[in-house]
Amino acid sequence: MNNAKMTPRQKMINMLYLVLTAILALNVSSEVLDAFKNVNDGISISNSSLQTKTASLYSQMDFQYQNDPVKAKYAYENSKRAHEVSSKLYNLLEQYKKEIIAEAGGIDAETGKIKRDDDVNVATLMFVEDGGKKGKELKAQIEATRAQLLTLVPEQERAGVEKSLSLKVDDPGAGNTWEYAKFNHVPVVAAVTLLNKYQNDLLGAENHVVETLYKSINDGRIVVDQMEAKIISPSNLIM
Repeated sequence: MNNAKMTPRQKMINMLYLVLTAILALNVSSEVLDAFKNVNDGISISNSSLQTKTASLYSQMDFQYQNDPVKAKYAYENSKRAHEVSSKLYNLLEQYKKEIIAEAGGIDAETGKIKRDDDVNVATLMFVEDGGKKGKELKAQIEATRAQLLTLVPEQERAGVEKSLSLKVDDPGAGNTWEYAKFNHVPVVAAVTLLNKYQNDLLGAENHVVETLYKSINDGRIVVDQMEAKIISPSNLIM
């Protein structure tokens, strides 16, 4: 996981997810399942914060475009495209989360937990069985979204932005496929948390791209945002 352009909260959440995944391989206790729920709740809060932050950037972008459509055209149009690309993957991840939760019996109204949060078959059947069709499609969509977002930033900024984007699919190694490594025989709550984390990575990537586009509007220009009258003597001597 790339920690660039992440808040301390995001870094902590990613680290906790890695630790819990490692523990999960040894023991699926109720404490571990509860810890996954806490991490998932933390990611949801972080997602809301990122959405608010990015919405503010879009508002500023709109203001710049209204003031100077010519200068802001490239950034404005590409930021709109970034939102479209990001929303497509975000909605797909949201759909998969809902499907997993529904297959696991839904949310318990009293506890707020997924009813069968320890079920290790739901994510396996959805993403790994049947040749891993859905898993492969999700991986391809994540890779395509990352590539599309990168094409929207100015070419001179692309290399730097690429290093900073946390949205990516890691090589599982050991001859495993990505979908097998991520979803095979994992409890429902862990699968939902993983999908939520990919939404977090996506929102962070969208924010970084839009922020880069916004900064490019005045790149190399001196911005005058305040003016003040000054009385300056034409001479050092006063008669």
